[in-house]
Amino acid sequence: MIATFDIWDTCLTRSFSEPTHLFFEVARHLTGAQRFEAPDTAELARFRILAEQKARKKAPGGECRFDEIAAVLKDLVGVETCQRFMECELIVEKAFVRPIGSVLKQLETARQDGAAIAFISDMYLPSDFLRSLLAEHGFFQPEDAIFVSSEHRANKSSGELFQIVQKSMVANTSSWTHLGDKWNADVQVPQSLGIKALHYRGTEFTDAEKRTAESCAAEARSASRLQGGLRAARLGSDSPAVLTDVVAPWLCALAAKMVQRAQKMGLRRLYFLSRDGEVLMRIAQRIAPHGLECRYLHSSRRAWCFPAMLADDPASRCWLETFAVSPRGILNSLEFTEEEQITILSELQLTPAASDRRAAPTEREFVWEHLRGTGRIATVLERAAVARAACLAYLEQEGLFEDDLWAVCDVGWALNGQAALTRLLRVKQPAAAARGFYFMVNRMRPPLQETGPFEAWLLDEALESQDASIPQTFTCQSGLIEEFFLSNATPTLQGYKMDSENGKVSPVFAQTQADKPTAAHAAALRKAVDCVSEEWNTELGDPEFVADLSKSALTELLRFLRQPTYEEAFVVSCLRHASEATNHQEQAGTLARALTIRDSLKILARRARLIRSSAADAPLWGAGCQALTPWWVRGFHSLAVTPLPRLSGLWKQ
Repeated sequence: MIATFDIWDTCLTRSFSEPTHLFFEVARHLTGAQRFEAPDTAELARFRILAEQKARKKAPGGECRFDEIAAVLKDLVGVETCQRFMECELIVEKAFVRPIGSVLKQLETARQDGAAIAFISDMYLPSDFLRSLLAEHGFFQPEDAIFVSSEHRANKSSGELFQIVQKSMVANTSSWTHLGDKWNADVQVPQSLGIKALHYRGTEFTDAEKRTAESCAAEARSASRLQGGLRAARLGSDSPAVLTDVVAPWLCALAAKMVQRAQKMGLRRLYFLSRDGEVLMRIAQRIAPHGLECRYLHSSRRAWCFPAMLADDPASRCWLETFAVSPRGILNSLEFTEEEQITILSELQLTPAASDRRAAPTEREFVWEHLRGTGRIATVLERAAVARAACLAYLEQEGLFEDDLWAVCDVGWALNGQAALTRLLRVKQPAAAARGFYFMVNRMRPPLQETGPFEAWLLDEALESQDASIPQTFTCQSGLIEEFFLSNATPTLQGYKMDSENGKVSPVFAQTQADKPTAAHAAALRKAVDCVSEEWNTELGDPEFVADLSKSALTELLRFLRQPTYEEAFVVSCLRHASEATNHQEQAGTLARALTIRDSLKILARRARLIRSSAADAPLWGAGCQALTPWWVRGFHSLAVTPLPRLSGLWKQ
């Protein structure tokens, strides 16, 4: 039994969109240019391409060797430049080659089945060099064989190279399998020889990867590295395409922007807030320059907002109610025990269902009035003072009182967390103010006097004149972004505990553990992010590249949130919604699922006031639900949600 594998774009791929961009990269190194479009760079690359074309015309069977290309190039650019180019080409080739994880698994399976392994390539590079590349990435073993077209003067397209392999390895075509990416050379030709051939299509660019390159087509190197890098990361990590094509680029752009801004402002530390900030910190630590420390700060809205409750004032209640929107949630956020909550809810004459139901701000006020009337607010403030002491000790332990050369980093939204942090800092330093870097901040945030300074990639009101739907999309889907893009399997932080013996403060986490799908997604997400950020490790320090990346990543993020593919929505549908512990029962369920006729009937019943509005709640991500739903169910559902005046107008027509 024999198993043969094509090398390029089957076992190995380059992290450029086009193979010829390798020559532009070599020329860029030799000329010192930054862009492929530099005239001397483009000309030198063109000479290398021309040299190969001329060498192929002279070579038997059109299969030229590396040294024969060099001989032609020498006449075009001179001996010294030719020598430097060819030496640099091998170095750059090695630097930008990436393994394809799924094929490596197939190769290992073939070895376990006892197959003899051979690698076949229509290529000008020497077999020794190709052998070293394959070995470096875990493909080649000493007992394996390699066949290169330039050395045998025969290629796969003619079938002659397969015949040479057959004679050399005494192979029986009935027990021979071949895997390759070229339809003619790797599938049709070997099949005509009786070989079982499989077509590998993983290196075909996804639609998202194509759009990424098109978004910055005016800058050839950025476009090539964006598109080729995403493909290489997808193939290397063997992760779902949505993680490498959509999620990881956005996270890389956001982290790079934060690091660049910190450099410009001369900051010394960036604190990435848990749990959402952990994946951003992984990227920032990889690309941060010397002198900029990227650290993890254990935090949560609950861990900061309750200790920041200095009085029974509107600001404190507003912060707490951003994540406590049911009567039970409010009591939980105020640190009442389970027994105390049961007593209070009984006094309020609330059923268990009513206790967990989302309530409007006016409907929550009766809970606060009851707490005031029964004297329990004093108890709340006493407990907040105890929590505040531990919280302040933790912030001091982590260096937030040392100087003001730091910023907290998070996804953003309402900035209640930063406002709570600023209030906490001012307990010890009245003039203190937290600084934050974020993705998007909306107009519902507290005033700057309460939050402290901040910078955001997107600012809600600044977008309104251009496209009001952009901030609306991000605001409505902020939960999905936090759940899917920043997924973390660690438990929610509840507060801090001080060790009386050594004076150290440690975080206290909830006892709940992430379910298996969430834990698996969190691991896959980090693997994809690590692959993409490592792929662009150098480029993420280049402001121009980050600008191109930011533009394409934001466009793709919007497209994903509004019009996901079935495959993208399916990945999301495997996860369950993991809201804050205070509202765990609200929105419990999957992030997205296929809609049913029953959902539509519930909506109609709700509109007719036959059932409560909460009885027809849909999953978190409506666009994902639409992508997963059959067309005929979507049609019925669209009628159910269409406003009545519009329906009557359609009826008249």
